[in-house]
Amino acid sequence: LKSAQDEREGILMKLEELNSDLNEARQSLEVSKVTNERLKERVSVLESTIDASTADRREIERELSAAKEEASAKQIEISRLSTLLENARSKIEELEQDRALGDKSDLGELLDLARKEKDHLEVELATLQEQLSKSRNETQRLRENLAGVTEEVKVARNNAKCAVSDLEYKCEQLKQDKLTLQADYQQLVDASSELQVIFLKIYQNEFNLIKNALLIQRLM
Repeated sequence: LKSAQDEREGILMKLEELNSDLNEARQSLEVSKVTNERLKERVSVLESTIDASTADRREIERELSAAKEEASAKQIEISRLSTLLENARSKIEELEQDRALGDKSDLGELLDLARKEKDHLEVELATLQEQLSKSRNETQRLRENLAGVTEEVKVARNNAKCAVSDLEYKCEQLKQDKLTLQADYQQLVDASSELQVIFLKIYQNEFNLIKNALLIQRLM
């Protein structure tokens, strides 16, 4: 009886150890699942950041292209006005020279018109030059913004790449943990079945021992 009791206690201890290992494996699996979910959320956030930054970059590129075209058009117009202004100044000089040598009344009227045209061209040219300066400043600002957004996209892509690699590793680890848990669970099931058989044998042996002991007592 003592030997049977010790054997039963040993088997129960083994069963408790297996059950404890199984619980630990389940807890580890749950932790892995939570970690994977967090990684998935992080990857999703990074992908959203990349999409938003890419959209910002495209918008800045569009604005930069428009600013360059506008600056180019202004530069062409400034060149045209500069030519007209130079012609107006030359015309004024010629008229002043002719007036000094000829009839002042007719040339004076032409000279006034030429000066008014020159003044108008100077104002228009100054306005365009100021606008061109602002366009160049805006172009520079857009270039700096574009560089910043491009760097943000680069960083976000690198972070997403690392996060995806980490997620893939964690997923593979999770698969292995599941396989280990399934193996542990099957081992526990097999051990439980084996223990049931052993318990029945122990119970039968104990029953036979008690039965034999009673018979011996009666015979004595």
